[in-house]
Amino acid sequence: MKFSRTINISHLLLTASAILILFAGASCSSSRKASSVSTASGQTAVRTIDTRNILSVMAADYQPWQSVYSSFKLRLSSPLSFSFSGRATMVRDRSLHLSLRVLGMEMAVLHADTDSLWLVDKLHKVMCAMPLASLTDRTGITLGNVQDILLGQAFYPGEAQLAKAPFKVEVAPLGYTLSPAKKMGSIDWAYTVTPTPELAALDITTSANAQFRASFSDFLSTVAGRAASDIAIDATVKNKKVNAEIIWDLAKAEWNGSRSDSWTVPASGYKRLTLTQLLTAVKQL
Repeated sequence: MKFSRTINISHLLLTASAILILFAGASCSSSRKASSVSTASGQTAVRTIDTRNILSVMAADYQPWQSVYSSFKLRLSSPLSFSFSGRATMVRDRSLHLSLRVLGMEMAVLHADTDSLWLVDKLHKVMCAMPLASLTDRTGITLGNVQDILLGQAFYPGEAQLAKAPFKVEVAPLGYTLSPAKKMGSIDWAYTVTPTPELAALDITTSANAQFRASFSDFLSTVAGRAASDIAIDATVKNKKVNAEIIWDLAKAEWNGSRSDSWTVPASGYKRLTLTQLLTAVKQL
């Protein structure tokens, strides 16, 4: 079977970028403008409600787990269109391993543990590695938080208990907006939560006017509690649009089993890219 080097390298870069968007989205630590609703007189007013009920109900829907193995699909629609099948193995708070496949052949791997994050193109022997701390130290985010957002579960950086997180909760047209009570940087972020309440979206805007949205849907009851089967990613970075979708097969997921990811650092012969080189290549697509 023959593959185009240019196309597959591009698809790998886009795949890595889509996952990094989720990662970066979960990593932000700032605030957002208050949501508003219209009054009977036509005036715009902000209504703030007690945070304790919403956060406590959401926290009660999230259950402890040790590990999970699940198949998934990753569909890219912009700037290029392509689809990967995949297999994911996660050990709670310890590792995240995503294997991306085309026609059954493993094409790329994303692996993260408490020390490093690796992106590997196995077909063309190209990889990008970076210390996990370089992505997390400024925000207080943990590997466990990344696992949370990949399951469509809310978290607050640096706070172990969601029910005690310092969110500002405001009424929004389709439910509620949860934003940090205090601004903590130059990035604005907020969750949108349905009246149920379930996590509907994570929105991020950076000082460079980059915009990210991860939308969550098709929730199922799992060993980990309520989890999203579908995550749609929409981003705009310097006028470059990236659209992707992760579809989990949570109904057939294996929870708290003994399956491992068998990860090993690639042997010699791989070309290394820096994160800057990786993101620059994506912007040029």
